[in-house]
Amino acid sequence: MLIGVSAYTRMPAIPAAAANVAALSAVLTDPSRWGLPTEHCRVVVDPVTAQDILDPIHEAAAAATDALVVYFAGHGLLDNGELELALVGGAADALHHAVRFAQVRREVVTTARRCRAKVVMLDCCFSGRAMSGFMAAPGPLADHAVIDGTYLMTATAETTLALAPPGNRYTAFTAALLGALEKGVPGGPDPLDMDTLFHQVESELRSRGQPTPQRRSRNDGNRIALVRNPAADTPGETPAWTYEQPRRQRRVLWVTAAALVVAATGLAGILTLGRDRGAPQVTGSTPPVGSGVPATTSHATEAPATTTSTLPQTQNVTASWLRDVSTPDGLVQIVLSGVNQDGISFSVVTPQASCSVKGSDIGESIVVPQHDDVWIRFVPLRQIFSTADATDDDFDTPVVFQVRWGRGEAPRSSRPCV
Repeated sequence: MLIGVSAYTRMPAIPAAAANVAALSAVLTDPSRWGLPTEHCRVVVDPVTAQDILDPIHEAAAAATDALVVYFAGHGLLDNGELELALVGGAADALHHAVRFAQVRREVVTTARRCRAKVVMLDCCFSGRAMSGFMAAPGPLADHAVIDGTYLMTATAETTLALAPPGNRYTAFTAALLGALEKGVPGGPDPLDMDTLFHQVESELRSRGQPTPQRRSRNDGNRIALVRNPAADTPGETPAWTYEQPRRQRRVLWVTAAALVVAATGLAGILTLGRDRGAPQVTGSTPPVGSGVPATTSHATEAPATTTSTLPQTQNVTASWLRDVSTPDGLVQIVLSGVNQDGISFSVVTPQASCSVKGSDIGESIVVPQHDDVWIRFVPLRQIFSTADATDDDFDTPVVFQVRWGRGEAPRSSRPCV
């Protein structure tokens, strides 16, 4: 299901949105990529009412048994912190012409409960807001084994504007996505799993100085694969990065052409629920130590440090609301989402897990288990308050975190990371 909104009446038009969904449809139905039957790839352009979006998504979610992909491109709005997908008549003062993302989430998580692999992509401003609560199935569904995997990819962080460069055929995020789908990833696996695809898109956008995308996966969602990799084992090509061979065979959820695709010109994200573990599983966004790749470039990793007797040293990093941060060795990422009267809220991405903490205090210990009895402890050490005159950055209060690795019995965690 591909949805693109371009002809806005109260906000600037986004001609690239219509081009986005047309190009994605062509790639996904290409027999050399996915080979999705055209009747299973529904495209909605310039929806006027909520039903124009929700009805097709509901039909696709109800019918999907193998894979469901939902893509949205258009303007994103915020209403009391909730992400709204703007329709043709939408605007900040006309939210009745918008669809709350929570309604889309309900269809993907609940209606598509028989579906093994769910992928949602959002290409819109503030799309990172979709991360909140998306991985959790509502009510008793959280206990249903029929939910296999989810993967969510967004064009921006929750406070960031998306980019549609004037005169460009596609939006910045979707242009990078199409490039990865059409050209493939040198040195990457065939078929392309979602994390490999994400890292290629992220690397391309970072190199251009454009907004960087976000992603969240649960269980084996990062292993979902939708398309072949035309650049796999290409003679004369230098791999973009090195893939380490895991201890057991890589498990890739290669979805068949029987799957349904829902696309919207706002790339909501790719979702997949794993069968084995309930906690979110996200491959780290930075390369392993010794990979020879700068820590500022995103790469798929396999947590090599946990397979040896030597663990990374204790490291201090400063996370900022305006800038995500990784540890110097590139193994752990911290995303600060809020510092206020309720405490410090942040998310962490480790080589083998991803989770969020709400309302922590200075000195509290948050422990995230890894494999092989390895654990990682996060402790907020201090906040850095601005002393300069009022600026646009005044709402940004950086926090210094201590990141410590250990093996064996884990220390007590003061607050859960979920």
